[in-house]
Amino acid sequence: MSITAGVLTVTTTSSTTATITSTAATAGTGPYTQQLYGSVVSGFTPGAGNLFSGATALVNTVTGLIPNTTYYFEMIYTDTGASNATADSLQVSGVTQPPVLSQNSIQQQNYLGVLDQSFNYNTRSVILDASVASPVYAGCAVKAYSTNSALGGPMHVVPCTADTDAVLGFVVFNFKNVSFSPGNALEISRGGNVQYLYSTTTFNAGAQVCLDLTTNGGVGSTVSTHNIVGYAENTATAPGQLVRINIQTPSFLAA
Repeated sequence: MSITAGVLTVTTTSSTTATITSTAATAGTGPYTQQLYGSVVSGFTPGAGNLFSGATALVNTVTGLIPNTTYYFEMIYTDTGASNATADSLQVSGVTQPPVLSQNSIQQQNYLGVLDQSFNYNTRSVILDASVASPVYAGCAVKAYSTNSALGGPMHVVPCTADTDAVLGFVVFNFKNVSFSPGNALEISRGGNVQYLYSTTTFNAGAQVCLDLTTNGGVGSTVSTHNIVGYAENTATAPGQLVRINIQTPSFLAA
């Protein structure tokens, strides 16, 4: 006997969590069970690799998510009283909040967009172009804004919008500002620096990593069509970890 899936809603998010609420399945004999799945990929297929372990209630809060990232969720309902008939919810999406950064003290804690001070660093002052629609945060990858190339003064930049963009640099953590509005001056970290960025997959120390715009400040395994932005200084055992990246952007190598 077929059943009707419940309706899924993303009710709240923080920088690393999301709460997903569902109505109960109907039209079967019951009782019903449910299992929540999620991915950063729209239209994903639910399976063992993307289930949230223990997320079997009608209201679930999942943790360990990557900040400033769109997640897609789907729930599968099972009618345990009708030969285990199942039904899938429609996929819903929610965006985690930007990373929570301290303006006052690092206090031995690693933050997205922080330079490793034990290495020589190559920073450059730039202007976030006024055409940008919203603030940028530490760790954001930026590219040169060619429309302003003849304006003189500091170079204007905009956030990268494709993984194939030539990365000029990554926004550096600032003790006074956790974000930078359009028109603001900011510093970016370029080739030769070591900077903390988010991993979006697992990789080993020494691996080449590429830009991954599924999250702010994200780097993932090498993909041939994406620009290499550097080399991992330590191993990322899971997505969402802060990792030290030795930046070697194409734009720096060509400079």
